[in-house]
Amino acid sequence: MKGGVVETKTRPSRWDALRSNNDDARGSGSSVIANSAKDRRKLPYKTQTQRFSSNSSSTDDWRRSSSNRNISNQNPTTNKSSTPIISQTALSPQEIRIRKAIDKIGDAMKNDDDNCNSTISAAKVHNTTTGQQLLQECIAELNIAFFATSDPIFLKSPLHHHANGEDLDRNMPLWKVSDDMKWDAVYSLLQLFSQTSNHIRKQCNVQLFIQCISRTASALLLLLSRHNGHRPNSMTDSRLGECVTILLDILRCCGQSSSSGSTTNDCTTEGLLCKANIFKCIAELLKLSYVKGRGSLSSWGTEKAVTLIVEENALPFMEDVSTNETLTVSMRSTYCHGAIECIYSLLVGTNNTNAMPQPKGFQVSKHAVAMLSATVADVKSDGDENKQINPLRRRILRVANSSWSWPSESMIQQQSTLQKTSTAEFDLSLQCMTAILNTLHAFERGKAQKAQIQGNISEINVTAIARKIKDFLEGDGLSTFQPQLLRLLTALCLAYPISTANQWHLFLDVAGPAQPFLLSTMDKGISALKCNNFDNAALLPDALLTISSLISSIPFKNWIGGDGKSSRLSGGNFACRVRNAIIRVMTSLTKLAISIKEIISEEDVCVDESLFELLMMHFALAAGNICTLLPFNDSNSVFTAPALTLVQVVADVYVMTARIMECERGNQSLLMKSMVQLSHVITSTDGIETVSVPVKLWLADASSYDFIGFLLIESSSASSSPLFKCKLDTLTSVVKAAPWAVTREPFNLASFREICANLCKVENDTSRRLLGVKLIEAFILGRKAYVKEEMQHNMELAVVPESFCPLLLSALKDGSSAVRTAAVTSFGSLLVTDWIALLFRRTANEMNTTPPLDWTYVDSIINMCTPQGEKSGSVRSAACKALGDISNVCVGSLLSEDGSERAVPFSDDFVIAISTKICDQMEHALKDQTVSVRCMALFAVGNTSLALKERCAFLPLHHMLHLVYACIADKEDKVVVNAIRTIGHVSYFVYTPEFLANKGERVSDLLKLYCSLLSNLTLKIQVVLCDATGEAPRELTWKQRNSTKKHAWGAATTIGMLLGHTHLLSHFEDSLVESALLQLFRCIQLHDFINEKIVAAAANALSTLPCSLWQYLSEMNCNSIAFGLATFVNFLDSNTSAQTTKPVSLHHADLERLAKVLILTAKKRDFCQLFILRENFPFSIDFFYQLLILYNVQSSTLQEVVEAITSQEMEHVIDVSDIQIFLSRANQHNQQVNDEDFQPPSDEEDEL
Repeated sequence: MKGGVVETKTRPSRWDALRSNNDDARGSGSSVIANSAKDRRKLPYKTQTQRFSSNSSSTDDWRRSSSNRNISNQNPTTNKSSTPIISQTALSPQEIRIRKAIDKIGDAMKNDDDNCNSTISAAKVHNTTTGQQLLQECIAELNIAFFATSDPIFLKSPLHHHANGEDLDRNMPLWKVSDDMKWDAVYSLLQLFSQTSNHIRKQCNVQLFIQCISRTASALLLLLSRHNGHRPNSMTDSRLGECVTILLDILRCCGQSSSSGSTTNDCTTEGLLCKANIFKCIAELLKLSYVKGRGSLSSWGTEKAVTLIVEENALPFMEDVSTNETLTVSMRSTYCHGAIECIYSLLVGTNNTNAMPQPKGFQVSKHAVAMLSATVADVKSDGDENKQINPLRRRILRVANSSWSWPSESMIQQQSTLQKTSTAEFDLSLQCMTAILNTLHAFERGKAQKAQIQGNISEINVTAIARKIKDFLEGDGLSTFQPQLLRLLTALCLAYPISTANQWHLFLDVAGPAQPFLLSTMDKGISALKCNNFDNAALLPDALLTISSLISSIPFKNWIGGDGKSSRLSGGNFACRVRNAIIRVMTSLTKLAISIKEIISEEDVCVDESLFELLMMHFALAAGNICTLLPFNDSNSVFTAPALTLVQVVADVYVMTARIMECERGNQSLLMKSMVQLSHVITSTDGIETVSVPVKLWLADASSYDFIGFLLIESSSASSSPLFKCKLDTLTSVVKAAPWAVTREPFNLASFREICANLCKVENDTSRRLLGVKLIEAFILGRKAYVKEEMQHNMELAVVPESFCPLLLSALKDGSSAVRTAAVTSFGSLLVTDWIALLFRRTANEMNTTPPLDWTYVDSIINMCTPQGEKSGSVRSAACKALGDISNVCVGSLLSEDGSERAVPFSDDFVIAISTKICDQMEHALKDQTVSVRCMALFAVGNTSLALKERCAFLPLHHMLHLVYACIADKEDKVVVNAIRTIGHVSYFVYTPEFLANKGERVSDLLKLYCSLLSNLTLKIQVVLCDATGEAPRELTWKQRNSTKKHAWGAATTIGMLLGHTHLLSHFEDSLVESALLQLFRCIQLHDFINEKIVAAAANALSTLPCSLWQYLSEMNCNSIAFGLATFVNFLDSNTSAQTTKPVSLHHADLERLAKVLILTAKKRDFCQLFILRENFPFSIDFFYQLLILYNVQSSTLQEVVEAITSQEMEHVIDVSDIQIFLSRANQHNQQVNDEDFQPPSDEEDEL
């Protein structure tokens, strides 16, 4: 089983089979809970007559580990006590007393076992009573040895109530005991229980002993897990797992005794308390067994730990407690504290469970995946995967919600009654709920889990949790929990953004005279910072993180409009409230930035470094989200001014911080971290734009001149300091987003050129040369984007070929592959004006003449595409891609996008020459051993072919078609996808008549290749369709299904290109074309079941087919016309009738035009077949009739329809009334045609 635990009723899981396996050879990773004494590990006694069995290691291994712990060798014949062997090193008087108490308990348990084996019932009862009294005395002595009391009230109260989140009473004797003794005592007590046989475990004696174990072990383990000292040497992973196994066995015994014993309240309370303490022991053992990188109980494995601890014990216990009506919410919370801590420890996967996990960088443990993943996959006997809904997820979320509700209600009662109760349960519930929500958010990053997690909003009552958080944040006496509550709210926003966003008003909207908690916390924190009181500003980072998460969850485009569209709510009171709340947040962030500026500027201020670092990080995150997520269209122009102010203040703080660092004042490390965070605000992006809209507007404004000048002037010297790199990274982002910012003034442009030149010429520092090339690459990419968008800025275009291209040409010979990759990539983004300057470089003597072509730059890039010219595969791949981009620019179409003719400086001879150079080099690149090189080689061939086709240039590519077709058999999926798409472009230069006529006797080979291509591509689509309909012989895996989708998407487009060569149709069987068309038709028929991209590709391929193809098929004896008509009419009819419930399909217009073409082309037999196919592709006869009227078909077409429906084949297919409709329409049309005086109505009359 992968990814979780699955409950199934049809067959047991692999773990069930593992538990039922009675093989004696059990490893430590597969130990089970034994059902009898002989299956459990026995404690090693001092006599040689008693032996024990081990479920985690052999007897010899146990003896070796015992000798390593300096266990003394005593004469086995002189001491027959059943006391376990405890370390004999120098013991304190208190430790000696504890050892004696454990010895006595061992003797009492051994005597009780012997008495239970007696055959005389009277003596058995007497001995049992005596043994019970003896055991009580021994347990009382042990309690005094550990806790200095045997008071039942103390011993029956929950352990953490004494601790109350802090350490136990330090006056207790157990504080004077070493960690080794604590662990040996716990281990010995558990081993004593493992020796008891099943037939005496229901006796009161053993129940007393279980209560003693649960209470004593939980206290000792609590101190062990909190102690900062070393872990005892004898605390091995196998023994920790063994202890957990015994504790789970104790839980099973408690369950049996509670079901068969007394049901009084006292017994029930004692049983619940005993189980609660046992779960507390397990939780502490999970912490102690944690290994970094492996998690808790790594020897058990994920599946076993989750099954035994969570599924079979913790969850049933909490579910039983939740349904026990005799318990108050406070009691439920108390008893479930240990169980929920077990779940939390497995979720977080860390030994420091007191630290609240943060959402950023939250690492999901393997146990969390098994417990909370939306689906789990089990492997069937035939090897296929069976995905099911994870049954544990809903159960865990339900009990987690209860564990949050119980202490919450208890805290509310505490506030109303002014009672002072324990807050340990409330603290743990906050931590556990936060960990669960962070885990759900981590799952959401994966596509497979995202839809199921977001779609299921009923798992947790988000509204109730959000309202309780608000009440607790604003409540009195809970200030210590405010950081945890804010983190819980942050996790809630991330895990359930849509549901949490609907509660935005609870935390951001002003309802009355008081400000909402988040904004008031911001104001208090800013005031504290102004007074240099960092203690009172400790809550500020958490408030900023919560604001950032809440803003990220709000769908602004739907609520207040965006992307040039107005929302239906954008003009109402609701949108006004949202805008006002966001403006208040921006105002608070601006005030905070000003306060930060004042703190940085003062030298004598003592700053809490950890708090200030966290404050800067969360401030940058909140400010960045504000700038990137808000819509700044016309209806939301009120955001622009405060956003620009915020950006300006951040830039001022950035400059001031850098100047302080240059003077070497203040804490350099802290200032450097602050600069990095401030730069994130300026360079933040939404993933589409290079920078946010406010930053782009600010860069275009004169207020940014000083900032740009600071970056350019201060970065002119190629330094190696972190400050220089931070400024250069910021400059790179700014240049890529707004390249005109460094070219609008001559001084700035000169400084920028100097920076690039200085960096690229550094000889002994590869990192700085890479920074220089990356800076040039950013400028070229930014300039290309803005020239494409025709932005009206003063762009100095000549600077690239004059200043930057020589630097890039030198970088192509750099010793670093990263530098060469960045340089060759930059050449792929050059504009046509750049290549004009590079290819036609003029000297002083050639100013009045046409210079010869300079192939230096092109040849340098071409030579880097093969191993002979470049050793690095990544560089070869980048060079191939660059050539594909260059062919688009230099070969290109003679027509602009609007259809008008444009001036192209390159002649046809040059186009043929550069295309030949590229294709010749790609012949070798297509056989490269590196996958990315083969992919980009196909990209270059495809782009060159497409550019030549648009240019109407003549270049035979017969040899390239064979090489590209061979790539379809490549083992790498990316190569196959690119090959399928490239075939369509290359085939134009092989099968177009003027190219095919030049091949003479090789035509037959090319036709065979055509048939093979068409058959192979048709099969690619068929695989996807069979998988969608369940007709595939074997179910595809997720990876295989993803690959076949990409193949089918490209195959549909390429088939359309191949079928466009209608002059080839007479050279091969019609069944080949009919099969290809059938698969394209089926893509339309199954549009609701397959990927939308495949449907779009099929529709586009069919719509681009020439009419001559349909004319040819109508003359042949095939069913393609009928199948096509049935497909299109069925699609149009179903979409037309569903227009009220869903939008019209994007392919509706294309398929409507195709239906018209086929109706006008079809013959009698095609219409007969069409009406027969209505059984499989239903459509309305009336709808088809309306199509004939809409298309205004001629008499010849109507006559074909009438002959078809009146034929004998249609006798029982179409109703007589429907036949009469078509006959009437045909007669009416014939009458209109035969009437010489008939004039069609004019447009004006028709409108009237």
